[in-house]
Amino acid sequence: MLKVSLSHVQRMCERGVIPGWRTGGGHRRIPVDAINALLRERAAAGAIHQEDLLSLPSHDTLNSKREFSILVVEDDAALLKLYKAKISNWKLPLRLLTAEDGYEAILKIARERPDLLIVDLNLPRLDGFEVIKRVRKESDFDKTDIIVITGLSPDSFAERGGLPHGVTVLGKPVPFPQLLGFVQAGIALRQRMAVA
Repeated sequence: MLKVSLSHVQRMCERGVIPGWRTGGGHRRIPVDAINALLRERAAAGAIHQEDLLSLPSHDTLNSKREFSILVVEDDAALLKLYKAKISNWKLPLRLLTAEDGYEAILKIARERPDLLIVDLNLPRLDGFEVIKRVRKESDFDKTDIIVITGLSPDSFAERGGLPHGVTVLGKPVPFPQLLGFVQAGIALRQRMAVA
């Protein structure tokens, strides 16, 4: 977007030319609005031609126009297939994403920015506790709702570091009618915010 190298963008962040932050994994996060503002400044100063100015939508605009998205993180292939079948039968304006382990989930969360994360706690490679902890550590994902679907007892949560405040915990078998209610409420909220 800026037509410069990645290392140049990193130096711009370090000098404060572009506001941004570094994730726990060392990746840079830069708001789209900050890139737009920098490009407008350069166009006004004559550093770039007006016709080269990229018209990038703001993060809020992107969120208001895209479908409600759900990321289901589950390593049981049969249960993941059941999620896909049940959720597709809801006939709602949503996009379903899936991940089979914690690392895949972290990558998809960063790239896709889901509205709702449905996560199992017993996952290979990176468990659900760690996935949730990493998501909640990033302020960029404050508005991502998290629902845990687990067969673990609440007593075992403390042994594994507990769960952050605001995480909804539901037991297995998966209570699809309850999940449907959560999703319908999320879609309704998205529609109200788009109109406001």
